[in-house]
Amino acid sequence: MTSFDQNFISQLFERSGTLNERVGYLHDRILHTMPLVERIACAIYDAEQDQLKTFLNSTRKGEAMVAYDYKLADSPSLLIIAKSGEPRVLNEIQTVIKSNSLHSTWLLKQGYNSSFTIPIYDSGLFIGFIFFDSTEHAAFTPVIQRDLSLHASLINMSISSELAAVRSIVTSAKLARDFAHLRDFETRCSS
Repeated sequence: MTSFDQNFISQLFERSGTLNERVGYLHDRILHTMPLVERIACAIYDAEQDQLKTFLNSTRKGEAMVAYDYKLADSPSLLIIAKSGEPRVLNEIQTVIKSNSLHSTWLLKQGYNSSFTIPIYDSGLFIGFIFFDSTEHAAFTPVIQRDLSLHASLINMSISSELAAVRSIVTSAKLARDFAHLRDFETRCSS
């Protein structure tokens, strides 16, 4: 059973470094109780372009997939997860997944045999997926799913926090630009 003490949560959120490094720290923690979780990855969803884009990963076995994007509409199974909000478990990836995309070809090549996919949200809006992968068959039992869901919540909160910081910076930059334009207008009018 997984438990989070206040010290661990504080360390995760106060940790300096990138979000990817913090996910690596969380992955280290997961490996103590669930050594079968060999990969944690996150894809962020760009709603304007209907694109899932690789965002975070902590890969202990195999090669990390980076700089990959894919239209959500082109993946009926992920689209169902995004719309339903329900996680998905694949127990036999090698027999279920067909090598019909760059991602599925990569997944099969890595030798992952089971996967647990959780949709993530920010303020009620779908923002992406967290993927947990294992080379073990049927690795994601109901107990492990429950425990990983708790970890996924921490990852989701971390991502939401980062997105809020980015939105704040963008808003501040827009306000500064608007203020500069206003000052230019006032300067022109008073001359």
